[in-house]
Amino acid sequence: MPLSLLVIYRRSTGEILQTQSGGSFRYRKQLEKLYPDIDPKDLRFYYEEADTPITPGEDTIVIQGKGTPPLLLDASGRPKAFNQFIINQAAAIQTKPQLRVECEYGCGDQIIALEAITTFQKKFPNHPVTFATHHDYKKMLSYIDTTIPIIEQTTPPDPARQHTITLNPLHRLWDPRAPACGKADFYAAHIGLTKSTISGFAPYFSNCNEAFCRFSRATRS
Repeated sequence: MPLSLLVIYRRSTGEILQTQSGGSFRYRKQLEKLYPDIDPKDLRFYYEEADTPITPGEDTIVIQGKGTPPLLLDASGRPKAFNQFIINQAAAIQTKPQLRVECEYGCGDQIIALEAITTFQKKFPNHPVTFATHHDYKKMLSYIDTTIPIIEQTTPPDPARQHTITLNPLHRLWDPRAPACGKADFYAAHIGLTKSTISGFAPYFSNCNEAFCRFSRATRS
């Protein structure tokens, strides 16, 4: 969704003063004129996704650290916009009978992404999912015991039947739920899941470690 929802808030308290769909400011003076009784240094604004439901008086804004964007929290302190992002992703996936997931990251990330995809498969066994990866990674992943079809990214998608999600460097690389959630949970969010929870977590990574050993032996021979 486009970032077209203007959110005005107080830096000191995180209080949301108002929201404006499609609103914008050309000059900071415009913002200051709206709230002449508030210290200008305390006034802040940012743009949120257009369909994010925000309730002034209940929701708040926090800044987690220097260089991090504003984070919208609901009354219980949970990241509201990120939860809405997960809902949007899940809804988009359901518009097509099949899901195709691509991953642009490195070798380890392919395995973590596969974990998230496996969680999806277990939760939605009747919704076919395919993992499209680079040629070099496909051979390594073939040594992992998985029921997920793994294909090369050069294989054309089927737009009529497949919804495609690409995990790539353009995505923000932090999860506002951290440290409660790991990287697999972050990838799972992009395919409409709140968590990546494989039954038998340790055996899964033992399987991956064994796959690495088998792959290494195969490439040396």
